Amino acid sequence: MTLDLNIDQIFSFKELPNESKKDFLLQFENDFEFEFEEYSFKLKLIPYQQLTKELDDIFGCNLIDELEDDYVVELANDILLNGLINPPIGSEGIHRTLAHHYLNKDMLRFEIIHNNSSSISWQTKQIGIPIVPQYTPLILNTNYSKFWCKR
Repeated sequence: MTLDLNIDQIFSFKELPNESKKDFLLQFENDFEFEFEEYSFKLKLIPYQQLTKELDDIFGCNLIDELEDDYVVELANDILLNGLINPPIGSEGIHRTLAHHYLNKDMLRFEIIHNNSSSISWQTKQIGIPIVPQYTPLILNTNYSKFWCKR
């Protein structure tokens, strides 16, 4: 099953694919305290190089171990066979990001856009995830820490 979505298409929260909404709400059920109607969600194609940088920022020298995880390999095989059925929203979906990196593929992801933002001020929520001005991707997640090691 594949979704009929277009890159750069903008959605309200209600218009998002149901599975994407469920994953997002489950991931952040105790953390988010913002009104969804204040935000839009823009479907973007994230280049493999950007995925690499994001994952390196999160996992550092442990990235190779994460990519070899059985669940990530299984998810990568499923994505290869069936495509990405539910693009993640913002920083949710770390395993899908790892699976796309494992496949050396770009990945679809919904960016979170504040509808009324015209300035470049950052508004930090309780979990430390920045809600950023219009058309800026939300990629940080405090649920994951960067592992520091010698390179």
